[in-house]
Amino acid sequence: MKKFISTILSAALSVSAIASIPCSAAEKVTAASKSGMVLLGDSIATGYTRKGDVAHNYGEICGDYLGCKVSNYAVVGDTTDDMLTLIDGMNAEQKKNISDAEYVVISIGGNDIMQYIAKGLIDFALSKPDQNFFNEGYTAADIPKNPSMSTLTTVLNINSILSYANSGIRAQIELSSLFGDIGSNLSYKNENYEGYIETHIIPNIKKAADKVKAVNPDAKIMVQTIYQPVQFDPTYIEKTYGKKSSTATFISLLRSQMETVMGSYSQNLNTIDGIDVVDVKAEFTSYDGSLSTDNPGNANYFVDVQTGGLSTMDVHPNQKGHLAIAAAILNKIGKLHVDDGLLTEVYKGITDKDKYPAIAYATYKKVAGEPKVTTTTTTTTTTSKTTTTTTKTTTTTSKPTTTTTSKTTTTTSKPTTTTSKTTTTTTLKPTTTTTTTTAPANNTKYYGAIFINKPEKTEYTVGDKVDYTGAKFHYTVEAENGSTHATGGKEHKFEDISENIFTENYVLEYSNIKPETFVITLDRSKVDTSKAGTYKVTAKLTNKDGSKVYGTDSFEIVVKAPENKLGDINNDGLIDSVDASGILAEYARLSSNDAKGKFTDAQGKAADVDKNGLIDSVDASKVLAYYAYVSNTDNAKTIEEYLKTVKK
Repeated sequence: MKKFISTILSAALSVSAIASIPCSAAEKVTAASKSGMVLLGDSIATGYTRKGDVAHNYGEICGDYLGCKVSNYAVVGDTTDDMLTLIDGMNAEQKKNISDAEYVVISIGGNDIMQYIAKGLIDFALSKPDQNFFNEGYTAADIPKNPSMSTLTTVLNINSILSYANSGIRAQIELSSLFGDIGSNLSYKNENYEGYIETHIIPNIKKAADKVKAVNPDAKIMVQTIYQPVQFDPTYIEKTYGKKSSTATFISLLRSQMETVMGSYSQNLNTIDGIDVVDVKAEFTSYDGSLSTDNPGNANYFVDVQTGGLSTMDVHPNQKGHLAIAAAILNKIGKLHVDDGLLTEVYKGITDKDKYPAIAYATYKKVAGEPKVTTTTTTTTTTSKTTTTTTKTTTTTSKPTTTTTSKTTTTTSKPTTTTSKTTTTTTLKPTTTTTTTTAPANNTKYYGAIFINKPEKTEYTVGDKVDYTGAKFHYTVEAENGSTHATGGKEHKFEDISENIFTENYVLEYSNIKPETFVITLDRSKVDTSKAGTYKVTAKLTNKDGSKVYGTDSFEIVVKAPENKLGDINNDGLIDSVDASGILAEYARLSSNDAKGKFTDAQGKAADVDKNGLIDSVDASKVLAYYAYVSNTDNAKTIEEYLKTVKK
């Protein structure tokens, strides 16, 4: 844990390098059309990444799909204040493009949030004059009213702050509380917290929408939510930093705070009248369960944060991210069609399609559409003066075989046309005789059944791994045509199957039996041990196109909520700054105007450390004090024993 604050400062520096890049608004036009789209906002809309712009930003993809002109006025590093200034200073051509646009798409707010964090860090440095946190030659007088991340890196001595962060557990607790307060001040408006998102960012977005409406009352204004980029794959965390390392602890703390902040932004954005909200956060997260350290979401697929170190990660969307944003915007617009343009081209260029998160992929597929399958029938016509055809019909029964052959020869003075039917024509006079050969009718009937043997264990606690030992399924299929019968089937053990959704095709073939393809599907994808609930595992046997179901079977996995230990609100077996931060966040939620918390009953009991029926800063302080105690003590007492030994 000792170096985790160093990590957040490194991450902040990497973001500051992005936010401080100078850039002027540049217009990009993709296609000529009477309708059009205008992009406003920050670096997300420009297509910027630390390695250079993506090949195709989401504006270009949308323009190609809609066949319209796209004017991109987004600027790297812009805040909501900057966007208002840009709109006010637009020239005649820019205003005309807004006036002609059918859609105005806005991506903004991320830099406002980063600047607020920068101000919080600088204020903290000002409160510690004895720590020499300022670079030589800089004083408090050099700090502007609204400092940016670039201001932070210019005036502050980062090495000095890192040394302080690593000086001991109490310094780490102090800085952990600082970040908790920053997150709450961004997210909640009440007597304790400022609610900067609600009081500054959202009003600016509303003003921007009103200014656009003044130029173009008919424009459809679409504002994107801000995705939460701190969603690292748990296996990556364990491999790169160690599961219980200080960095892993920090990332868990930061993830929780960022979810709170970005969730507050999304919630407040939906209160603005006259705009359509494009939920990019939901698309990037692409997970409909409860988010946690073990199930953080899937944004790491759309932003390159897993680079081996937080100082090198990039919080901007990669090309896959721009594809997902474009799909979300187009889905919101609703003018869907089968695409054979840039949207599909970008998707085809993805090398790890198998990892594309399911929820976001469903949006892409809906927008891209399914090309219609075209069946081509070719008719061949042969013309000749004389055509001779022999028709042979064979009938087989259980009795001796009888073969009847009829042969007719025809001569005609005019050409004869032969089509897909077998036709024999014989003529000395103008007479035509036609014989048609027809395949025997298929009278085959098909049957099937599928059965599951349940695993030895079907009840679990949240966080457990499901053990399918003993579980297996088997199916039988049968075809019948008169006196002819054919049967088949197979058995599978669950432990031999790695896929959550397993499918298998079984083709039943036999003499005098028309082949039939049976499809077997085992679905255990709904099982989610990250949250309490009852989850069904199903097996189904159908025909090839799914129009006929021959059999189904299922069983249930029950996941029960654990009894959280006192102080351990995330139930990870540790009582640390992550728990304290979570308690402070819940306290802020309960103190807000709507007074709605998010904790489960079990979490609420764990958070009420002093057992007075309240969740407040006192509980968080006691958790932090206990965390400091166990970090410096061998054979530490339980939190209950510890609290008995200290003053209440």
